[in-house]
This record gives sequence, C-alpha cells and structure tokens, in this order.
Amino acid sequence: MSSYELITVEKLTKQLSSYEPETEITFGSSTYSKRPLIFLRFKRYAEDVLLIELYEDVETGESHRPTPEHVDRITVGEIREQLSAYRPSDKIDFGCTIDGVLLELENVTNVVSFNFKQSEPPEGRYVLTRST
Repeated sequence: MSSYELITVEKLTKQLSSYEPETEITFGSSTYSKRPLIFLRFKRYAEDVLLIELYEDVETGESHRPTPEHVDRITVGEIREQLSAYRPSDKIDFGCTIDGVLLELENVTNVVSFNFKQSEPPEGRYVLTRST
C-alpha cells in the first residue's frame, strides 16, 4: 500500500458530484513511459482499500495496433456506481498493471478532450510508434 494519504470514497464521490454521469474520465499518462493510462477494473485491495487498476497499451510486436485511449474511458456515472458499493471511509488507491507501481492521485481536474479518428491508414508513410 502507498505511503501517501489515500483519498476516501466519500471525498472522491463528492469531487465527482458536480459532473454529469456521462462525463468521460481520462487518467492521463505514465510519468516515465508517457503512455496513456487506461481504466481496467475496480478491485478490493484490502479490507478498507479499493484499488482502481489502470493499464498501458504497450507494443507487443510489429502487428500491434494500440487502442485509442478514448475508446476505453469510463464515465463519471460508472465510477459513481462502483463507488456506491463501498463504505464512505474506504480508501482508494490507483495502480498500473504493467509494472505493479501504485500511482499517487495529485488532483481531479477538468479537461477538454478532442477525440479523433483517421479515415485512412497511413499507407506508405512512416508510422510513429512509442518506445521506452
């Protein structure tokens, strides 16, 4: 478990209360790899700790095509529904499955997201891939 102070279910629920249920949540990106952190699941970590697991879409070979981050976003309504199953005093921790590192929540903030789709693949052009 983390050595910093974890946010409670009550506090996160209160912070999310001003957002519409259909508002999408993005978790930013990894500090070190710079890859987007994508929601995976909620998991009971200890008797009084809820773990929100995130993952990085890492390259697995030449044919790997990463999933756009906005495709797997969870909504405020979905996270509120999950949080309602826990006690207000339960703590919330965040972790990334790729390296098992826990993530320290800095803040919850508003973000405007421009989501794009490309109508054609970049045939014959160099395609940038992410590497660490």
